[in-house]
Amino acid sequence: MTDNVQEALDRLVRAGVPGAVAYSRLAGRASGIGDRRSGAPARVGDRFRIGSNTKPFVAAVVLQLVAEGRLALNDAVTFAPAPGITVRHLLQHTSGLAEYSNDPRLLAPYTTDPDHHWEPRDLLALVNGAETATPGTKFAYANTNYILLGLVIEAVTGNSAAEEVHRRLIEPLRLTGTSFPVRGAAIPGRHLRGHLTNLPTSYGVPDGILDFTDLSPSIGWTAGGMVSTVTDLARFHRALLTGRVLSPELGRAMIAEVGSSGYGLGLRRIIRPGITGWGHDGRFPGYLSIVVTSDDGVRQAVVALNTDRVLSPEAEAATGDVLEAAFSAVPAPAQPQDNDTPKQSHTRQ
Repeated sequence: MTDNVQEALDRLVRAGVPGAVAYSRLAGRASGIGDRRSGAPARVGDRFRIGSNTKPFVAAVVLQLVAEGRLALNDAVTFAPAPGITVRHLLQHTSGLAEYSNDPRLLAPYTTDPDHHWEPRDLLALVNGAETATPGTKFAYANTNYILLGLVIEAVTGNSAAEEVHRRLIEPLRLTGTSFPVRGAAIPGRHLRGHLTNLPTSYGVPDGILDFTDLSPSIGWTAGGMVSTVTDLARFHRALLTGRVLSPELGRAMIAEVGSSGYGLGLRRIIRPGITGWGHDGRFPGYLSIVVTSDDGVRQAVVALNTDRVLSPEAEAATGDVLEAAFSAVPAPAQPQDNDTPKQSHTRQ
């Protein structure tokens, strides 16, 4: 099955994605270019901005605080920009708050200053308390919810949200390629460089591809600012779904779907040909990633691209094929199910 993963990754690169990395329970695979400036190939251990795959980390911290009795799911968030919003509403995207990241002012400073830092409350000010629905009445995915959850974590613990994610999850799970940067435009260490693709000629890039790696993670913060690797994301999600992070009761609550949305408390149900599991996807300017894990943690697929756009039908189909091939690759029964070090295989360009 790992050969099927490689073949699908190669097709994805031929369809216009600069580079792609995938993880299955049998091996990590990569294809294409990780750094177009140097020509360095994409590699399995490369770090990348995970975008909204930050949300399951933040949700797990919030639910641990619930388990400790320091917070309740039905607690009102008194500093929310609209009344009647609870912790549960934020976790499951039923707060009714508008989406801050749709505001064109968010990316405007980065044309001249990639280090521009956004404070969380400045991000919230972009929506100015605007609501799209009454809290608790409708699912509407909005990054605004998880910015507020970051502030909830800080209000309850007295520590930064990044510190709590590191102390509670990154360190105990040994996620050595994962970090939660708050300031600074650069990604430290070996990483995939991110690209905006299919750009019009007005951007001044002849091939329509613009390197957009250096960008302050503060635009995403607790909604999308983390950095990780495909293997670390797999390890975290496996721990999350097999009871190593949350109690059975809170674990079940996390995967209780909200109506027909498929979303729970920080995870969403992913059903597509050959795949049924829980996970999330993440998009950050220049990057796209998808994580899916079966309910028992045995089957997994993690895919990371160093572009945030998969526009062609060929690339869309190849992305689905990578996920399906990786998800169907299952370790032999004798292999420990929490083996987190995949075989390092060759990279193709």
